Amino acid sequence: MSVSQYKTKSSIRYRVHKMINGIRYSKSFTTHKEAEDWLNLICHYDSSNVLGKLAKAELNAITEEKIQSSTPTFKDVVRDYQQVDLGLKCDHGLKKLDYFFEFWADKSISSINRMMVENALDDLAVKRNLAGPTVNRYQASISSLYRWASQQRKYRELQLNNPTIGIVRRKESKGREVFLTKEQQSLLLHECKKSKWSGLYVLIALLLATGARRNEIAELKWENVNLKDGFIKLLDTKNGDDHVISINSTLITLLKTFKLESLLSAWVFPHIHNPRKPMVNFDHYWKVAKEASDMPNNLRVHDLRHTTASTMLADGFSLEDIKQTLNHKSVHMTNRYAHHAKVVNTVSKRDVSHLIG
Repeated sequence: MSVSQYKTKSSIRYRVHKMINGIRYSKSFTTHKEAEDWLNLICHYDSSNVLGKLAKAELNAITEEKIQSSTPTFKDVVRDYQQVDLGLKCDHGLKKLDYFFEFWADKSISSINRMMVENALDDLAVKRNLAGPTVNRYQASISSLYRWASQQRKYRELQLNNPTIGIVRRKESKGREVFLTKEQQSLLLHECKKSKWSGLYVLIALLLATGARRNEIAELKWENVNLKDGFIKLLDTKNGDDHVISINSTLITLLKTFKLESLLSAWVFPHIHNPRKPMVNFDHYWKVAKEASDMPNNLRVHDLRHTTASTMLADGFSLEDIKQTLNHKSVHMTNRYAHHAKVVNTVSKRDVSHLIG
């Protein structure tokens, strides 16, 4: 055993070294006396008295610290996880993990326990005023991370325990059931046509006709619009693949006219102040048109996708047809629309010309 002195940039420190049962233990102190006192305590490690218990606790703490310092941090594992191609383009769940850096960024991945997760989720719910279902999505992102890590060879030896196991999930809502009737769709489009942003009418018409997601249309480029053969190609969709949607003659004519009247840009919907960027934030114009047409207050742009599904069901399309149109991975989600809309489906042809005047 020994006490050695060494210099740092701003001070002199003292490090104690002691070999016990073939294991080397060391610890640093700011004064020589602190180092000697600690060394005197450790000498009692094989005693059964109070000093012996304190000594064993000190040695266990050093051992645990060594283990933790050699274990990858939460942030390390998350970044590794976020680089993996999981077959889905949607990275909402992956991004949710970044929130927990505030609590555990530099903590070892194996040190995070159930109580830490519960406290973080409670903090999240209060700080961001999130509903139970949304908090559940954050909890699920942690669970997915640990499930993935436990299957990787590089992390297998850590024998990670999923810290979300046993955490009671918050109450889920029954789901939002916002579906516009054909009359409401026409009223909404009528007000969109009056918008100070001319692109709103075309964008909403495309969303209603195709059932595509908001940014799939807002970030559409002309190079992926075929006005000759009548289709648009959505690249790298939420499901991780490209998706082609046919458009009818009414939409083709609408897009041709819009292109001639628009700013020269690679984007179908260029930003009104910078045509080199897409107009992804059109919420102000959407809100004005929504209020003017007396739409439900809780109507979101994404609900137009629900509306497309429910309208297709009412028009007689099969669930498989709707699944293909909305680019769902399985018919399970498509069936949810059928349940909410309470429509029995048959087979017929889709016609959206009534929406566009």
